[in-house]
Parts: sequence; C-alpha cells; structure tokens
Amino acid sequence: MYFDKPRLAVRLGSMLLDHFIMCLALLVPILALTLVNASIEGQRDLQQSAGYQFLFLGLMFVYFLKDSFKGRSPAKRILKLQVVDNKTNLPASVGKCFVRNILIILWPVEVQVSFFNLQRRLGDYLAGTKVIYLYPSNILLNELELTSTTHTTIN
Repeated sequence: MYFDKPRLAVRLGSMLLDHFIMCLALLVPILALTLVNASIEGQRDLQQSAGYQFLFLGLMFVYFLKDSFKGRSPAKRILKLQVVDNKTNLPASVGKCFVRNILIILWPVEVQVSFFNLQRRLGDYLAGTKVIYLYPSNILLNELELTSTTHTTIN
C-alpha cells in the first residue's frame, strides 16, 4: 500500500495555516476574559490574574490537541492531509497527536528539521507519526486495516 507524503511547501503551509487558524480561534476567549476582568475587577494587569493563567494553560492544551479528531486539524482538513501512525498508517491517536504537538513550542526548530527531513518533523519522530495526503483510497485502506485490526484483537 502506498501513501503519498506531502512536499515541504505543503507541510510548512499546513503548519502556518494551522497556527493562524488556532490563534484566531483562541483569541476570542482571551479577549472575552480581558474585557470581563477589566470591567468587573478593574484590574488592568491581566497577566497577574489566576483566571488568565488557567485559561492560557487550557488554550495551550486545546492547541496541542488540534490534530486529535481523526488526525486532522483545521488546516489539514483544508489541505486534505492526515496525521497517521508511522507503522500502521491508521489515524493517529489522541495521545500521539498531543505528544506530536507539544514540540510546537520549539516551532523554529520544527521548521528547520522539516527542511532536512521532508517526511517527518521532530514531533512526528517523538510521537511515531507522519503526515500523508488523504485520498479516498487511503480512507478505504484505513477503514479496512482498522476493521482487520479490530477483528484480530477481539479474537
């Protein structure tokens, strides 16, 4: 079975588009908390607020889980990509997606690694994942593999 691997421009475009979409989506709760905090408490220094710190941690958690729904983040859906397990080619699990995205903190390093390795970034190596194009044939193969894997584990 053959799965196409995206070119460097597509991978970097996906990373940038994901970051843009996620930042826009996460900006709304931050702005809402800023307005509520400033009006209720009269506190202008939002970074000292415990609510802000919990919100920030929660939003980072959401950011790290962006690929968790069948290995597809918003940008990966637009670009028809999917994060899959490197060995089985099945959609990456929630845990693998989380581990893969933790290294987003080192974004410049991730981009540099992508220049030298076109198939996988540092987070992919850590999580045991890779990114592939999501063709209808890949979806069918994933479902067949999932079905056969499920049957063998049940028996």
